[in-house]
Amino acid sequence: MEDDDKEKPEGLALSYLGAVGWTFGLSVLVALIAGPISSLGPRGGLDLVTLVGAQGIATLLVLMGMARLHAPEDRMGDILGARPSPWALVVLAMVVGAAAALPLATLDDLMATRFQLGEDARAALADIYSTDTPRKRVALAVTLLASAAFDELFYRGAVFGLLERDKPREMAVFATTAIGLFLQFDPLHLATALILGALAAHARALSQSLFPALALRVAFYAVPAATILSGHEKDSIGAGALATTAVAAVLGAAFFVFLARRLVGPGKIAPR
Repeated sequence: MEDDDKEKPEGLALSYLGAVGWTFGLSVLVALIAGPISSLGPRGGLDLVTLVGAQGIATLLVLMGMARLHAPEDRMGDILGARPSPWALVVLAMVVGAAAALPLATLDDLMATRFQLGEDARAALADIYSTDTPRKRVALAVTLLASAAFDELFYRGAVFGLLERDKPREMAVFATTAIGLFLQFDPLHLATALILGALAAHARALSQSLFPALALRVAFYAVPAATILSGHEKDSIGAGALATTAVAAVLGAAFFVFLARRLVGPGKIAPR
């Protein structure tokens, strides 16, 4: 006779290779969803709204699959790390993200000057990031923010949360930062994606919550979104503004680390 009190399986532990596999699966699913939808459009090409919409649908499906396989007993909020965080850390994360926007935009410009893309690649990126009409400006601004949120739900939410259950938190920081580059389709923004992913991963680890990482990424993209909506996306960045924001980002990050260690502490969440 079977024991009625027998514990149910808690799900498979997420390995580093498994995290890579889920990331690869997400990229494939995005392509499978975006391809047919984009072919139905009047131009028959891929636009940013379709791409980010497909990313949202694919992220939801993958999160459900990860929860089913790795944590069938848990609520989705627990898997994502959507636990309360001190408001001071959320505000500081927003300051760091917004302040880092201008220095990293300058880094993108340097990358574009140093590494010239082919004509086809430049034309494709120019079409995707086109802002020649008010409608395209609004679409680009909204999709930048939405894409950042989807990225954080997947990488610093589900992947980070499942990895840190039975692995050192430092390795979860490294893994989510490195794996997050897999879906970076624009090579000119690769360095920015690396730095931004590292900042978000450390914010997630230090705060033990998804919300500061989410706030950091959304605040970062809120700056270019605002410039796009105002029509100033092509304005040059002054040296004074660049230096001021760079110092603000560094000081904000340092204060975030100090405050997180005081408010949250370095203790590791017990593996399940």
